Amino acid sequence: MVSRAGLSLTLLAIALVARADTEYVSIKLQGKKVGWSSVDTSSEMLNGTKVNKAVSKTVLDIALQDTPVKMQIDSTTWSLPSGAPKRMIFTVMSGGLSQTGDARFDDKKVEIEIVNSGKKSKQILPRPDGLVVDDPMTLALSTGFGKTTSFWVLDPMTVSFVKNEVKSLGPQTVAGKTLNVVRILDPRAWTDIYVSEKGDFVRAINAMGMEMTPSTREAALLPSSEEAPDLAVTTNLRPIGEIPNPRTISFLKLRLSGDDVVRLPSDGHQTVEKEGTALILSVHPTQFNGTATRVSVGGQKPEFLKPSLNIPSSSDRFKKLASTITAGQKTVRGTAGSIRQWVNARMIPNSGMGVLRDAEEVLDRKEGVCRDYAVLTTTLLRSAGIPSRLASGLIFADGAFYYHAWAEAWDGQNWVGVDSTLPEERMSAVHLKLADGNVDGAFTFSFLGKAKIEVLEAR
Repeated sequence: MVSRAGLSLTLLAIALVARADTEYVSIKLQGKKVGWSSVDTSSEMLNGTKVNKAVSKTVLDIALQDTPVKMQIDSTTWSLPSGAPKRMIFTVMSGGLSQTGDARFDDKKVEIEIVNSGKKSKQILPRPDGLVVDDPMTLALSTGFGKTTSFWVLDPMTVSFVKNEVKSLGPQTVAGKTLNVVRILDPRAWTDIYVSEKGDFVRAINAMGMEMTPSTREAALLPSSEEAPDLAVTTNLRPIGEIPNPRTISFLKLRLSGDDVVRLPSDGHQTVEKEGTALILSVHPTQFNGTATRVSVGGQKPEFLKPSLNIPSSSDRFKKLASTITAGQKTVRGTAGSIRQWVNARMIPNSGMGVLRDAEEVLDRKEGVCRDYAVLTTTLLRSAGIPSRLASGLIFADGAFYYHAWAEAWDGQNWVGVDSTLPEERMSAVHLKLADGNVDGAFTFSFLGKAKIEVLEAR
């Protein structure tokens, strides 16, 4: 959640500051200063081609589950005058950890070198058809009122391309001034940008409630508010209606409505139906097929058996550890249960880490957020020969739904949730799934923003 917010702001700042009277912006959440961003732009030659160079820094000081989180994101991008990127370098630092990505673009592909807490890897992505940009404002200002333009951006954290749309909402009167409003429709979260009639950036606000405004250097660098807003609290969703015994219920039916409710996955874990502009979500977590064995599922779902970004399941270290943890277990249920119990007993919650981490690093420290629990669990499941994937969504606790992550294991018939942050074997129906897959699929989910959730049935 934190790394996602920070990267979104950094990418946006590069586009915005070039059109402002200042090279700095202040970042607020719920009216409190939580950070700043700066961009230095220039022109230079890159491999014989004239390009625009943008060097940016974004600093965030917020809280997550009552834990202070400080994040710094440094980036350098080289792009053509059209906005098409040629090279991007990002370094994200938080909680003593770091991840660096160096992406080089050509006409057909993007080669990305990643260093995650000292571990190096390389990914090659096919360049998607259509516009690929790092400056959505150029498109935004050229998109006519009521029209929509599609484009792609690179998410260097999940190493994936994300399709965006930009739509001009037309002029609005704000504090007595006429401003043009442009909405960037990122499937993860929308951002509204307010631009003066001269084309200068005035204000931007996103679905998480973060606001960016032009600032002097002196004002931007002032310390953040002493009591930083808690992102887990500001983004939670309180339902209308009661959910009794949330840790043990097996069925939950909800109505989700609002502009931020676009789509949800429908599978064995949950079923989604449309009701006008709303979605009816029935959550009915599956239980493990008791007869499924590791041998019987070992040749199934090959995509989710092999290693992938941040999931080094073929390493000798993880194979030996998985063998030790699951010794004597033959069934999928028994194997998954042993791994869940092992992770739950050894991991320590630490919400102060805003970097997407490799399972090797998680295993070394044995602490982190729910996403780290899920990455470690998924890696061990694959090392034990069970197809598994990551899942992102919401979990109900203390009267509200909070963003969460867990693992899913394939038992030959269904994907079954495995939540290593909890001691219970079976996941209850208060786990609402938003996305699943490897890192690129599971952690690129739709933020629900100000969605309205109504409880229709809980048992």
